[in-house]
Amino acid sequence: MTCFWEPPSGTPPAKYRVWINNNVATYLLREQEPSQLFVFIPSKDLQSDTPYSCLVEACSELGECSPRAQSAIIRSNKRRLPVPIGVRLIYESGGFLRCYWEHPVKVDIPLVYFRTFIYVGGQKKEIRPPTSAQKTAIDFINENVKPNREYSCEIMACYRENPDRLVCSDASSKSTMKTPFRPPSMPLDVKLTTPKPRTIQIAWRKPARAELPDHLLYEFVFKWIPQETEFLITFDPRKGKDGLLYQHNTTEDYQQVEVSITACSEGVEGIGGGCSEAVKVKGTTWPGRLESVKKPIAEIRNSHDLIVTWEVPKNPPGVMVNYTATFYDERHNVTMSCSVKHRDFVRTLSCMIKNITYMKEYGLSVVGCVAPNSDGNGGGCSPPTIRMYHQNMQERPLPPSNVSAVEIGAGQLEVTFQVDEALPENAAYFLVEAVVENRTVALCRTAPLTVAHFCVLEALNKSVNYTISVRSCNRVNDSMKELCSPPSDPVFASSRIGRLCAMEEGVGMKIEISTSVLVVMVICFFVYIILICTILRRATRGSRATRKEVGAEAMHHHENQSNASYGDAWRVCGLSPEKSLSVALLHLRCLQVSQICSQVKTAEQKRKLFNILLDCIAVICGVMTIIFITATHYTT
Repeated sequence: MTCFWEPPSGTPPAKYRVWINNNVATYLLREQEPSQLFVFIPSKDLQSDTPYSCLVEACSELGECSPRAQSAIIRSNKRRLPVPIGVRLIYESGGFLRCYWEHPVKVDIPLVYFRTFIYVGGQKKEIRPPTSAQKTAIDFINENVKPNREYSCEIMACYRENPDRLVCSDASSKSTMKTPFRPPSMPLDVKLTTPKPRTIQIAWRKPARAELPDHLLYEFVFKWIPQETEFLITFDPRKGKDGLLYQHNTTEDYQQVEVSITACSEGVEGIGGGCSEAVKVKGTTWPGRLESVKKPIAEIRNSHDLIVTWEVPKNPPGVMVNYTATFYDERHNVTMSCSVKHRDFVRTLSCMIKNITYMKEYGLSVVGCVAPNSDGNGGGCSPPTIRMYHQNMQERPLPPSNVSAVEIGAGQLEVTFQVDEALPENAAYFLVEAVVENRTVALCRTAPLTVAHFCVLEALNKSVNYTISVRSCNRVNDSMKELCSPPSDPVFASSRIGRLCAMEEGVGMKIEISTSVLVVMVICFFVYIILICTILRRATRGSRATRKEVGAEAMHHHENQSNASYGDAWRVCGLSPEKSLSVALLHLRCLQVSQICSQVKTAEQKRKLFNILLDCIAVICGVMTIIFITATHYTT
């Protein structure tokens, strides 16, 4: 039941007191809208088919109340009215609550408006004024919605049974939800540094606004430049050891990277929470320090020059710039160096230190340097690779003398020489060299243990003038190459019987002879074909004339004539006409053996074909042997 009244004239009262049938229970109303003065009496306080009236008095702040005004008497009707359905309380992205519902079903009386109630922490509050009957939602905008708090809403439908009677239904089912956390603000003081090679470090402070600052997650989006590739990493500071600090290791040097960091909080059932705006920072990775250069080797040239060779690092950290080799003699306070730029696609590099006056005891160091990144970080030079040389370095050995060369065979020259000084203990070998037009074409080495010093140069061409010289080489130490003397006085020699030339002429002769034999064999084969065809044609004619039975005399005359006509052809092979015909037919069958094979069907025909093939093989082998012998005899 609902009791309505109008406010008194003059100053509005502070509150109204309402009685129902002069019951002790009162309803106190405060801060009401002047145009909407009413009170709702719930059904639980009413009895069916009972007369009711309401009495209202206006009261001041001091407790002084006006006389009671009584309404007309009406009878209650506890008819169950349809209630709103589908009530849902939703947390909107704007940070406020909205309650949705659907119209009641089977409404047979006019629907006037909806009464909405909100529960906060278990306390019920009605939202005034009532909501129009055309609406199906209401926003609780004026409510101070707090995160992680439970809210509920319920709806009543109010009807007008007659012009003087307004009734409301029972309350709808209650919709309850727990408000989520709002997205936090951006992280503060975000900094990107590269404290170590190929390492990116991000440090920051907590956002200024966060509902649960100890339960935030942080998302990093790494974007490589200029590749434009991205990947996402979620960081939980509760699982980390260093607090709000994250390190990411890469495999690239001088890699430009842009990192976006956002602070995120979890929502409730997919609603609320979310991430803050991103803070972007940039940086560049830098390479680490190069390891020591490996395998430096020193080689003495021209007594006072030192060539230093080393291996180029296979996988250097960053971009190699240059290398420096340093010679130092602490006893004589001498330091000299040489540098060379890095080159790709080579296995070794070297540089020469010139004009060194004393090299008996010295040290050698090699360093390689890597370029820093664009910010000047990283790079630098490797630790020096130091090698000490303590050795009794002698001058180069003297070259051999009395060099002579004698031809001892096809393409062979024996070189003899003499050594004018006693061989030292570190003598390694003698090197004999044959040069043509400043190009070494032959070498031979001989050990210094022989009494007579000689070496044989082989595989030389004839009629070529060779410049021959000999060097004496000593072994210095394991880390250096042998030290050889200057070349001896050259001698000139040539091979009159070149081995390679003889081989080339022999090959040419064989090819020429083989070509001649082939030509003669082809000619003989064609003559053989023509001879077989001629014998076949003439023998066939003679055989036909013999078989004609025209009388003894005519036959005798014909035979004499045939013998006279074709005697030359039969005498070629020493055969009678019948035998000549058989031989010719055999050769013809051999030439047409493929056609005969296609006609074989029965076993008897296969047996005959096998015999023909045996005869053909024998005839062809004999003919080819005669042709080859004739051709060979002709060419020789």
